[in-house]
Amino acid sequence: VCSSDLDHMFGLSCAKRYDDVELNWNQFASKWKESPLKRRARGYMGGVYYQREQYVEALEIFDANGDMQSVNKCVSRLLNPDKLAVLYEKNKDSRVLGYVIQDYANYLYHAMSSDDDWGTIWPQVKRDYNKMLALGERVVKEKKVKDLALWQDFVGFLYFAAHNDDKAYEAFG
Repeated sequence: VCSSDLDHMFGLSCAKRYDDVELNWNQFASKWKESPLKRRARGYMGGVYYQREQYVEALEIFDANGDMQSVNKCVSRLLNPDKLAVLYEKNKDSRVLGYVIQDYANYLYHAMSSDDDWGTIWPQVKRDYNKMLALGERVVKEKKVKDLALWQDFVGFLYFAAHNDDKAYEAFG
């Protein structure tokens, strides 16, 4: 492992030569012993995925590196019920799912905390509410995830946010 190899990957990344960054990762850096240099190189690869709009792959790398700022950037790109449903179909137990539904719940909470019923800061919260609820209910009904309680809590919180306390208590089980 040599820092000049890392500098090379950095230069390629800055030049937006993403295929070359990936080639360097696959041929060299991915084989390095775990170290701060390898984590940095892996982060460049996460940046490549992010630039290619492969947010799930990027998020998984950033999560493994403990780079929460980059994780949050990826989550914001995945905060969409249709993208979430596709991700669920691909990997029902992906950690990414937990990040995204928690972020949506946070947006919803902040919207609820503002002056009007749904708030004005995040209009997509209201727009996506019914689809998010339908996905959450489907996941709970299917019971194909390891962390079913996460999804039950999510559905319960969505009902609570809509002032449907009976359904919320039912969902919380």
